[in-house]
Amino acid sequence: MVNTETFDEYKKRLIDELKNIDVVEQLVIINDDEINFTVKNPNYNEEFLVDLESVWRQYKIVGNSKLLNVFIEQQKSKVLLWGLKNKTFGELKDKLIPSLLPVNKVSKEGKNYITRNLSRDFKSTLMYDLKYVRQSLQEDCFPFLPDTAEMMNIAANNLLNKGWGNEEEIFENEHFQFFTYRISDSYISHYQFFIKELIEESMGDCFFAFPTENTAYAVKVKGNKMDSVIESLNVLSKRVQFSYKEEVEPLSQDIVRYKDGEYEFLTKK
Repeated sequence: MVNTETFDEYKKRLIDELKNIDVVEQLVIINDDEINFTVKNPNYNEEFLVDLESVWRQYKIVGNSKLLNVFIEQQKSKVLLWGLKNKTFGELKDKLIPSLLPVNKVSKEGKNYITRNLSRDFKSTLMYDLKYVRQSLQEDCFPFLPDTAEMMNIAANNLLNKGWGNEEEIFENEHFQFFTYRISDSYISHYQFFIKELIEESMGDCFFAFPTENTAYAVKVKGNKMDSVIESLNVLSKRVQFSYKEEVEPLSQDIVRYKDGEYEFLTKK
């Protein structure tokens, strides 16, 4: 289908779609010039530049209108992410956990297991995957990028090399193993990676929590004794509450039980 939109019409459509997102009150649009504009969130004094000149130039070269639509979804995703600022992990669970289930099982044969798993299940490394936004890099829209397979390998390696497992502390006693993970950045894909790879694929049945954006706790109970379960939850709860209260911008006091492939939120009332 031939796109007949002029540049001004496209710019107006993009601005209208941004204004229709209701997660930010009083979204501010600042026209830097006749082409580009800045979107500002007064609640957090944050802003981002919308570089329309580059995307329009690329569209003229490629001639594929999908590029324009993908760009709109990218900008909408940035605004939607602002809406997550005050959300706890428990409030985000509808966007996180269901997107990972049912668990996709793959063979662990060969050296490329994690990469293959990420390329199939973790396309959120290359897209914003929120409730109403699903936008991915498409080869025909972005010919100047590496092909999809190469890009996914890069994304997988980035998560592996910069992910939660890089900063890990382990405390162990007769009742449990207590793991502390830290990460410098915290995006939706990082939480998905933590749940999918570290919990489901590696640790198995356990309790875990995200008290802050950059910290994750996981407790692996030893055996089936109730005393061990109670002791594990007691220690985890205290650590979660302490981290939550000490953090300037805490994330959640929720504790999640993962057992036999099912999730249960032990939400603090």
